Amino acid sequence: MKKLLTLTLMIVTFTLTTQAQEKVKYSDIVGKQWKLTIDIGDEIDKELDKSDSFFERIVIKSVSGLVDNILDEIDIYFEFQDDNRLKVVTYVLGEEDIDYSSWRISKGALIIEDSDNFHTDRDNRWYMMDDILVIMDEDDHDFDDVRVFLVAVD
Repeated sequence: MKKLLTLTLMIVTFTLTTQAQEKVKYSDIVGKQWKLTIDIGDEIDKELDKSDSFFERIVIKSVSGLVDNILDEIDIYFEFQDDNRLKVVTYVLGEEDIDYSSWRISKGALIIEDSDNFHTDRDNRWYMMDDILVIMDEDDHDFDDVRVFLVAVD
């Protein structure tokens, strides 16, 4: 009975996880501009909860404020072109920088290739979830921990 219950829970968990993600389709991404978003808020809160000393909390809050300010000054946009080229436009303190890479879709996941000036983690893949591209490891499907994502800009 215990094995049956365990098997049932595993199947339900797999089914829910599979239903949460959608395959990335060519038509979903080409011709749109996507803004890179990095969310560190919950991670900072977790570190604050773990800290035991007043001094440690002050340091964490100071660093998080600095990181938030830096992230506010950086805008990164991805443009997926129909020739499988990726245009990456970065705005930092009013300065624009443009780099190019390539992209492909494999097994329903978007994969962004490295270039001379643009590097990604090859283990990461982008999946569609509620019209947002989310990044995660190939084996990791815990969407609650998503902190890096792309949002289509109109």
